[in-house]
Amino acid sequence: MSRFKPSIWRSLSVEAINNAIKSAPPGANLKTLIDAAYPFGSREYTPYKIWLEERKKALLRLNLYKVPKNRKCKYHPNGQTCLLCQEK
Repeated sequence: MSRFKPSIWRSLSVEAINNAIKSAPPGANLKTLIDAAYPFGSREYTPYKIWLEERKKALLRLNLYKVPKNRKCKYHPNGQTCLLCQEK
């Protein structure tokens, strides 16, 4: 068991994104539905930053997020690839 509690912002973000995906009608634009599910009011500061991280993870899982080919991964400066730096 982890010693740290997950951030409330992260938990609420994940929950809102998953609810938006589950309630999406067939053929719906998932990016638009996920963006519309933003639960925190103004899009700024820590809640928005965490929302964007969780949004990116969800879009990567759904193959809806494409990373530009020329983007360098800040975690793999030696030319390795990861989920964020490889083309989807």
